Amino acid sequence: MACVMINGLGLKDVEVESDNKQAISLSVSELVPPWKIRAVVQDIRHFANEGKTFFQWIRRSANKLAHEIAALALRQKLPCNWVVNLPFPLVSLLENDMNESL
Repeated sequence: MACVMINGLGLKDVEVESDNKQAISLSVSELVPPWKIRAVVQDIRHFANEGKTFFQWIRRSANKLAHEIAALALRQKLPCNWVVNLPFPLVSLLENDMNESL
C-alpha cells in the first residue's frame, strides 16, 4: 500500500519504515520470495526501483504511531485531515516513537 501511495503521489527518494523484519528483508533482497507472496514482493521491488524508494526496518517499540494509524484507518476512525492536523493522542505517540528511535 505504501508503494502504491508513493507512486500515485509521484514521490521520489522516500523511506518506508516497517517493524516487519521479514517484509523489509524480502523487499530489499535479491532472493526469490516464497510463491505465496511472490507477486506482492515483486510489485514492491518494482515500485522501489522506479521511485528510488528505500526500505528500513525499525523496532516495534519505535513504530507505535504507524501501528495506531493503520488500526484507526482499518476501523475507518482516522480523520481525513490527519496528515496536516494530527490528533493529540497521535502527536504523543509520535514523540514517544522519536524518543525510542534515539
